[in-house]
Amino acid sequence: MSQVEGLDTGSITHTISVAILVAGKPSQSTADSLGGGGYEMMIARLLQESLTAIPRFHYHQKKVLQVGAFDVTAGELPDDQQLAEGEWDALLVTGSSESPADDKPWINDLTKFLRHTAEQHPLVRIIGFGFGHQIIARAFGGEIAKNPTGWELGDLSSKLTGTGHEVLSYPDDLDNICLIHLNQYHVTKTPPPFNESNFSVLASTDNAPVQGLVLRYHTEAPPLPSLAETSAFVAYDVDDFCAKSAGPMPVRNAHILTFQGHPEFTKEIWTHELQCMADQHSIDASIASGAMARAPENRDAIHVGAIILAMLGVEPASANEDFA
Repeated sequence: MSQVEGLDTGSITHTISVAILVAGKPSQSTADSLGGGGYEMMIARLLQESLTAIPRFHYHQKKVLQVGAFDVTAGELPDDQQLAEGEWDALLVTGSSESPADDKPWINDLTKFLRHTAEQHPLVRIIGFGFGHQIIARAFGGEIAKNPTGWELGDLSSKLTGTGHEVLSYPDDLDNICLIHLNQYHVTKTPPPFNESNFSVLASTDNAPVQGLVLRYHTEAPPLPSLAETSAFVAYDVDDFCAKSAGPMPVRNAHILTFQGHPEFTKEIWTHELQCMADQHSIDASIASGAMARAPENRDAIHVGAIILAMLGVEPASANEDFA
């Protein structure tokens, strides 16, 4: 495991820990633009920027992010003791150029690990972007395939379902989520019920009807350790209820949350990645050129980052209160 530098937002009173399961490497030009980093650096930056954007009362607990990176392609995974002792609040599976349908040992090990974590450590949230979304669906019995309509490229607008609208806390007048995409595979069948709950689709497009998934706990709040009978820690930030937060937000009872799009990408990162794919002839140059001409902006990236943090207990201050 490699450590990403601590991301401090003020006085440290509560640490949110995210284990990033790194399933691949970006292009060299992208890595150079990140100072030699990879997907873990993109995600750390997304979470930090999202955390900074969340309005908080001055008397709320201060939050600090601790991010650790595990190279799952090399067999690195958090161990069971770490999960049982609450060292990680969440696992986040990154994107990858690998096929989520492959029968490679590390991919098989990853799917087994995700399932095991959900069964034995249900207080640990599971999140995925791109490949991560697809491999999580596979781990829980869903089906994935190469999209016969071709690549999803650029900032695509996906129609929110009723569940997606609620869980992702979108305003009533906004019916779509817009994220940058760089995907060749998609989920063709949602997983069956798990632990008394159903997987629900968050958003859809005509060419890829499963643009995100959520599995909610079958209780309104995450289970207490005594009920979960496993991990000996509480991942539910009850202190915020005493601080007049706007919560609990609907996402607080989400166990698993995935997105087909990539909130961690910037326009520059996406352009580097797509150009590299065109140079290596893994995508037709004319298709890449046409996509790059549309200049994607990843409109909802920070919103998605904030929703993930709300899932882990960072509630925003309510709009009718002074949080300065």
